[in-house]
Amino acid sequence: MSYNINSSLAIEINKIAETTNHKTDTIEYTMTLHTPVLDIKLPICSSIDTMRNYTTNVSDEMIAVFFMWAGDFLKDVLPYRDILELTIRTYDRITLKYESTRYRLILLNNENNQYGSYNSKESKETLNKFGQFTISGQCLLREVEALRTKHVSGVFRSTTVKDVITSEYAEGMKDLAIEGKKIALGIDVVEPNNDAEYNHITVPTGVMLLDLPSFLQNTIYGIYNGGIGTYVQKYNNKTTAFIFPAFDPERFEKTTKRLMIFRSDSVKYGYIENTFKVEGDLVKLIAGKEIEHLDDGGTALIDTGDSIAAGNPSLLTKRNVDVSGSKGVVSSENQLSGSAISNRRDGANNTVYLGNESNLYKHRSQMVMKKGSVIKITWYYADPEIIYPGMPTCIKYADSRLGIVKLYGTVQGIFYSYNFAKKTLSAILFIMVTKPIDQEKTA
Repeated sequence: MSYNINSSLAIEINKIAETTNHKTDTIEYTMTLHTPVLDIKLPICSSIDTMRNYTTNVSDEMIAVFFMWAGDFLKDVLPYRDILELTIRTYDRITLKYESTRYRLILLNNENNQYGSYNSKESKETLNKFGQFTISGQCLLREVEALRTKHVSGVFRSTTVKDVITSEYAEGMKDLAIEGKKIALGIDVVEPNNDAEYNHITVPTGVMLLDLPSFLQNTIYGIYNGGIGTYVQKYNNKTTAFIFPAFDPERFEKTTKRLMIFRSDSVKYGYIENTFKVEGDLVKLIAGKEIEHLDDGGTALIDTGDSIAAGNPSLLTKRNVDVSGSKGVVSSENQLSGSAISNRRDGANNTVYLGNESNLYKHRSQMVMKKGSVIKITWYYADPEIIYPGMPTCIKYADSRLGIVKLYGTVQGIFYSYNFAKKTLSAILFIMVTKPIDQEKTA
């Protein structure tokens, strides 16, 4: 089916709409609950909701809801409530492919001892006559559960922040295992803005491995100019630890693995089933009709400053002396570092002086994040597994005044929900982009 709208944007959208989307009414989810003594296939599942907050969490917040007969739950499951696991299996009825992931399951609905009113002396068969319980549980990747207990510390000499991260993650994963099998965990580190080699980098005792990138970003070193995210996610069928800048609009032009989102005002595109297309490393998708733009209008930068200046202690012995002939002259100008995050159109920039500060990456990040605004985009018939943490993004749409407009940004997160009745996934993407005032008109 094609929609004839005379615009270059419509042509690109039509190409996506005309593809065959295998995620439309074809994906089946099944769940199996595991105790140390039983594997229980769950016949009635209610919902699976997943929130991937790439900037504040380290892994998925997945909530599974299912039903169990009262006796089966109280006798077979509840005694093992602290060591439960859940396997979620997906089946694609078009490709005939199965995928399964086993999670640690944490029960959520045992508040106020709600099951204590049932007499434990009654038989399972008698208790089943009371009906069914609605059970909610949080699913945690077993790889993440193992990583959460791993610490790192030491003094690392003649090295960079990237080398410390990659070497410590590789070392930390050597002795991690699930059921006696070593964890095959990948690591993906976006090239840091800070490429300086330090005489030594010190990591004190007590730093968790998953917190190592944030520790380096926010102490005396720094990694990125746009905040930082650390996230463990299953991507391309492999569990991978991603370390990335939380917001970097320039990355879209520097990488091939990126996301293009097309937005149209035509109501026709709000109801089509083929909503995305994968072309090599490039993912293209059509935004649903529900879009929300969260923008403070630039008040955060006005209130707290849009440029920074600081004396850099690390430069004192390197370049604060200008030598001319036989004379050396101390130059305070060479000790000063700074950055302008945004140039206001009225010329009234607010520069914040930080004093002596060796880590400007942290302070630049605070201002860069205030320069962005978040767009919430509905994505029908979604495939969340083709989106990865910190994915560089371009949103393209038509404006009556500016023509075709592109907004560049970074995926901040994705919420998605599986509908057991329709056998489809719907999602909401959270994209941080440059503010609309910085819109770019295409050629």
